Amino acid sequence: MRAINHTITGAAVGALISNPWIALPAALLSHLVLDIIPHAGDQNVSKSSARFKIELLIDASLSASFLLAISILQPYNWPLLVACGVLGAAPDLLWFPYWVWELQGKPRKLDPVGRFLAWIQWSEKPWGYYVEGLWLIAAVTGFMYLSV
Repeated sequence: MRAINHTITGAAVGALISNPWIALPAALLSHLVLDIIPHAGDQNVSKSSARFKIELLIDASLSASFLLAISILQPYNWPLLVACGVLGAAPDLLWFPYWVWELQGKPRKLDPVGRFLAWIQWSEKPWGYYVEGLWLIAAVTGFMYLSV
């Protein structure tokens, strides 16, 4: 899933569960649940391509903008919403060093956590963009409903 979907879903978890001791781990676990759902991915697009980098930049910008909007609008329990949004997307940051190594022409084998995260993403297909679009609409709607 795209970071924006992870971020909004994590924040929605924070809006649904006001106890941080439950909400924070649940937001982190939401990342794994979303990665199990078939989602966007194209094996023909190189991780060093301009297309991939642009998609990554847009996705990161959308996620940061969403968290900034929460910080500015300050709905009820907004610090928890931001923290849960960050935790919802955080596991994807584990891919960053592997991406950098690949860009440098020094790809590395995945560690056990990386192998697990790759394994649960069993279906990354071009048609997954539709799944992600539908999830985005549902997540934004759910978040707006829960955070009012």
